[in-house]
Amino acid sequence: MNLLSQTEVQKTGSLFSLIQLNKPAFAVQYMISRFLPVILCLILLSVADASGQNRHEKPGNKFNVAFVGDPQVNDSIEFGYAVKSVYKELMSRKDLSAAVFSGDLVNDNTDFLYLTKEVFDSLQYSCFSVPGNHDRDVYGKGQIRDLHTYRRAFGYTDTTFNIGRVQFILMNNVRHSSEREYEGGFTKQQKIWLQSSLEPVPHRRLIVLVTHIPVSRSSGADSLFAILKGYERLLLVSGHMHSVKRQYIRLDDGRTVHEVTGGAACGSWWRGVKTGGIPYALQSCGAPKGYFVCRFNGRDYTLDYKCTGKSEESRASAHIVSGRLLLNVFGGAEDTDGIAARVKVRTVMQDGSKGRSYKCSQVAETAPEVLEVIAFNSKLSPEEKRRRKSDIIPLRRVPSPHLWEAPEPLAAECSETENPVLEVRYKDRNMKFKCQIPATALEELRSM
Repeated sequence: MNLLSQTEVQKTGSLFSLIQLNKPAFAVQYMISRFLPVILCLILLSVADASGQNRHEKPGNKFNVAFVGDPQVNDSIEFGYAVKSVYKELMSRKDLSAAVFSGDLVNDNTDFLYLTKEVFDSLQYSCFSVPGNHDRDVYGKGQIRDLHTYRRAFGYTDTTFNIGRVQFILMNNVRHSSEREYEGGFTKQQKIWLQSSLEPVPHRRLIVLVTHIPVSRSSGADSLFAILKGYERLLLVSGHMHSVKRQYIRLDDGRTVHEVTGGAACGSWWRGVKTGGIPYALQSCGAPKGYFVCRFNGRDYTLDYKCTGKSEESRASAHIVSGRLLLNVFGGAEDTDGIAARVKVRTVMQDGSKGRSYKCSQVAETAPEVLEVIAFNSKLSPEEKRRRKSDIIPLRRVPSPHLWEAPEPLAAECSETENPVLEVRYKDRNMKFKCQIPATALEELRSM
């Protein structure tokens, strides 16, 4: 049985046959010589342990899907970063039935779309994507970009399929008006296609709409929601922003839509000091580079934000700044539509005993991790900035949508404790977890 009951996607062959089908014959030698290191990485992936779930095995109503935003590779070096980090991790996961990428697979260098498709085909489950604003072919000055190469590599730009009681709808919502100018939106033809595609879909299904640009930032969203009228369960998933954000949107007809902006697999464009050969690439919200795992159970679902290359405990951070204790819950939801997340925290002693539990309050401030990066950048001399350009993450002071502050008594306790460890409990409508994390003092940020 095929995993998907409805899809427009057709699987392609190997990387080399794909090149032969879509490029002149002379391009084969060029691609092999240029991307040999990358191809070797792909070979390593292909011979990795493949004992996980078969890509054609049909799951029941319980299944997991990875939502991955913006790998956005620009060259063979960055493609290598992606292969050694997010793609390697996806290859190792045995709990996924599918992965859905929310665009910007590449950073204007569309040759890497073919290599990305090869990675997708090497995974032990089905992979899908929508095109982003950087997945388009770049032509001469003044010419509008198009999706010529993307269509050749993937065969579609809009598609729909279902798994269990969930209907997935993937739509290209990037509308180019010039060479560089674009906006989020949907064409009349797309809306006709959507309406037609939904005709056989029962209203009791959960609808998951995946785009590149968040729907809340796209024009014509109201007419799109009108087409989806009758479907009470709507989940919107996107990328593009290089930041993690979850919010609940109340529509005019009374429905509540859950919108997940999933962050970026490349973080901040593969920039920053390297750890284990991979750039730090912190995102503007203070979340490390990563992706969401959505665990479906019928029409219900729960979410986890997975920091790439980090343990499951790395769901949050805690920093002591100017006597305050700030908690960054990387996949936490913004307090919207009266739906507030609950964050409770307490100290964990060396003997395993635990202190009093405190309820935290959400705050709209720049994340301490981001302030730390800004402080690092400011200390570099002009010469160092030129020499260490790739180490500089271009972050600005913007409020994080998932930052909480603990009460003063707990902040004082952590300030007076050597190497404090905290137990964080988080809960909202679609996410729940408990983890233990260290609290780090950032004294140098007091003056910022």
